[in-house]
Amino acid sequence: MSPWASLGSFMSTAERVRLPDDCTVGYIVEGLLGARLLHNSLFHSHLENLQRLPPDTVLQQVTLSYGGPENPQNVVNVAGGFSLQQDPTRRGERSRGARTSVLASCCATVTCE
Repeated sequence: MSPWASLGSFMSTAERVRLPDDCTVGYIVEGLLGARLLHNSLFHSHLENLQRLPPDTVLQQVTLSYGGPENPQNVVNVAGGFSLQQDPTRRGERSRGARTSVLASCCATVTCE
């Protein structure tokens, strides 16, 4: 996976295939490495309409991506969450470092057959 995902090459790969980061991971694993990813309904991309998730299942989900400036309405409201001071990402102010750590966390949980 290293040639397509390390030392800055991940962004180049994503730009070349014109896919968002979560889909680029799938492209690398399945398309380039030939491994099969297992479908898991608890992982959610920002390409999904997250408002359609039943509110009583939010705490059971593994990942909930969200829309950025291009799609600020694709969010899941969680009552009793963190304040903006505790979690500035609630306003789409996610830094590149935070995005990378979220992606690394996601990649660590990918299961291949």
